[in-house]
Amino acid sequence: MSPNDPIVISDDDETASESERDPPPSRTHPTTTAKPTLTTASQPPTAAASSSNTASSSKDSTASTLPAPPQSFLVALDRAQMERDRRERNRKRRRAEGNASSSEDDKKTQNKAIKVSHSDGQATASSSSAASLPTTAPTGSRTESIRPDDRFWHGTVKVSYNEHAVAGLRGCTFDSLLLPATPSAARGLRSVVMSTYDLHIDWLQAHFPRDISATLIYDPPPINERSFARPVPSGLYPISRIPGSLDIPGWTWAVPRLPKGGPLTQHVKLLVLEHADFVRVAILSANLNAMDWETSENTAFIQDFPLRSVGARAEAPPTAGRPSTNDFEDQLGRVLRSFGVLPQSHPIWTTLARTDFSKAAARIVASWPQSGPLAGWDSMEVQGLSRLGKVVRDLGLPLEKGGVLIEAQGSSLATYNRKWLHQFELIASGIDPRGVLPLSTQDAKQALPPIKILFPTQRYVEEGSASGIAGGGTFFGKADTWAASEFKALYHQPRSRRGELLMHAKSLLAFLPSAQDVIDQAFRDGQTLKEGGSSAGSSTARSSGSAGGGSGGSSTAERPIGWTYLGSSNFTKAAHGTISGRQTAPTMSTSNWELGVVFPLYRSEVERSGADCLALRAITYRRPVEPYGPEDTPWDIMTLKRALVEAERRRRELQSGLAM
Repeated sequence: MSPNDPIVISDDDETASESERDPPPSRTHPTTTAKPTLTTASQPPTAAASSSNTASSSKDSTASTLPAPPQSFLVALDRAQMERDRRERNRKRRRAEGNASSSEDDKKTQNKAIKVSHSDGQATASSSSAASLPTTAPTGSRTESIRPDDRFWHGTVKVSYNEHAVAGLRGCTFDSLLLPATPSAARGLRSVVMSTYDLHIDWLQAHFPRDISATLIYDPPPINERSFARPVPSGLYPISRIPGSLDIPGWTWAVPRLPKGGPLTQHVKLLVLEHADFVRVAILSANLNAMDWETSENTAFIQDFPLRSVGARAEAPPTAGRPSTNDFEDQLGRVLRSFGVLPQSHPIWTTLARTDFSKAAARIVASWPQSGPLAGWDSMEVQGLSRLGKVVRDLGLPLEKGGVLIEAQGSSLATYNRKWLHQFELIASGIDPRGVLPLSTQDAKQALPPIKILFPTQRYVEEGSASGIAGGGTFFGKADTWAASEFKALYHQPRSRRGELLMHAKSLLAFLPSAQDVIDQAFRDGQTLKEGGSSAGSSTARSSGSAGGGSGGSSTAERPIGWTYLGSSNFTKAAHGTISGRQTAPTMSTSNWELGVVFPLYRSEVERSGADCLALRAITYRRPVEPYGPEDTPWDIMTLKRALVEAERRRRELQSGLAM
C-alpha cells in the first residue's frame, strides 16, 4: 500500500445484530481515471497496479438509476504523515522499554517485510518482529499461486496475495484463480457467477476476458445513511447500471431479493467458474476489490468439479455404513435461490445440473435472511448456527467432557451476551440441541465458555501491523462498549503466519480438549506439504461418498478431533443467527447472507501433515494466540476516521497557505 493509494473502508459493521446495529453507512467507491494494470499469475501486482486497481473508475451514465459514487475525502489522507507518526510512537515505546535505538527502529520500520532464507524448507526470520514466527515457514501450496494446469479435484485452501507478506509467502493472486482464462483469452472459460459485499467494478472487470457470460450478485449501498431502502429493486439488470462499469455484452447484475425490511446485509463472497470441461467453485473471505487481494489477508476454499457424462445422474448415496452427507449442490442452490437467482431465470442451474459434486471436500454452512423466524429444528438446520450444529454431528465428532475449545477469527465484533456464547459452544460441540436449546436464563449464567475471540488491538494496528492504521478500514470493533464489557478475558490478539498482516480472513477452529497437544504441536512445527501430498489423499480415502471426510463409507472410519470453518461469517449473531423461543418451540433468525465451508479435523492428518493439513490451512494466524494485555482495547475504526478528518484539515490549510 503506497502513500498515494486511497484508503478503502469496506465490510462495515454489517454483522451487528438488528437490535444493536447503527444506521448503515454509505459504501463509497473511490474513483480514478487510470486504467487498471493487470498482472499474470507468475507476476505479482506491481506498486503501480496496486495503486490504480484500488479505486473504481467513474463513468457518466444518465441511464443509471444508482447515485454516482461521491468524491470521498478518504483519498486526501496524508499516509506519509501517518507513517511518520507511527514510527515516532514506536521509537518512544522502545525507548521506554529499553529496547532498540532510534536509528535501529527506523531501519526496522522502513523494512517491514520479514526477510526469509530458505534451505530444504527451513526459514530463518531476520527481523525482530518475526521472533515468534515458526522456524519452518509455511511455504507449501497454501501460499503458492495457481498455475493454468492446476486442478483441485480434492479441494484446497489458498491465502490471498499480500504485498506485505514475508518474501516467498506472498500468496495467490486473484487473476490466478481464474486460470487458464486471462483478460485477453477465455481459454475455455464460458461463464461466471460471482458475489461480493464490497465492489470495485473496474478492478473486477479488468481481470476477465470480454467473450464470456458473467453475473455479479451485489447489493447496492442504501440511498443514504439513514435509510435501508435500495436505489434499485431486486432483479437482473445490465451491468452498465452499476456506475463506473463497462457495458460488456453478456454481463448482468443481480440485485438480491430482500425478504423483509431492516438492515439486511449481503456478505457472501463466491465465484462459480464454468469452464469447458470442469467447474471451479471458490468460497472466499475476500471481497471483489483490490484491497482484499493485495493488502489484507484473506482465504479461499477452491475445488474443481468434473462434468457428468451426457445422461448421467448424480451419484446415489453409498449403501454401506451411514448414508452420504454430501449436500454441496443442494446447499449451493439454496444460496442462489435466496438471492432471487432462480432456475427459470438463469442458466447457472443448467451448469449445476451437469456438474458432478460427488467428491466435494467440505460441507457448506450458509445463512440468509427469511421473512420471519424459522421454527422447529428441521427447518432451522437448513442454515446458520443450527446448520453448523447438524454438520458437526454428521462429521461424527465425539462428545467429550468440556465440549470443544473454540478460536474465532474475524474482522468485525458484535455486542455479545452469555446466552448466545454458551449456545454457540454447545452447537460447536456437536450436541443434539433438541430439548436442550434454547438455554434458560439461569443456565446461561454459568461461567464463560472456552471461546477465544480473535481481533486486533488498537496498539497492534497502530504500531505492529505492516499497513498501520491505513489498513484498519476493514476492521470494526465495539470500542464504545469495551469499558463495560464482561467478556474482556475472551479477547486475543491474532498475528499472521506470513508476517505482520491485518487479517480479514474469517475462521473458526474447534477441537476437543484431549486434542490440544497435537494441534499445538502442529503449529509449533509449522510443517507444510506440496499440493497433492498425503493431506488430500488421506481425506479422499477416508471420505468415500461423503463431503468433508464425513460419515460416508466405512462405519469404522477414524472420528474427528475437531473441525474448522472458512468463509464470510464473522463471529456475530447477525452472521450465524440467534436461537430463541422455547425448548419445545425453538426459532432462529438471521439478518445476513453468509457462505462458508466446514472441514473435519483428524488426528492422523494433523500428525502427518501438521498445520498444512486441509482443515488447518484455514487458520492463518500463529498459535498460541496471546490474550489482550491490561491496557489493550479492540481496534477502533474511529481512529482512522479522525485521522482522515485531520488529514483533510491539513490539506486545506496547505492549500490556503499556497493561495495567499
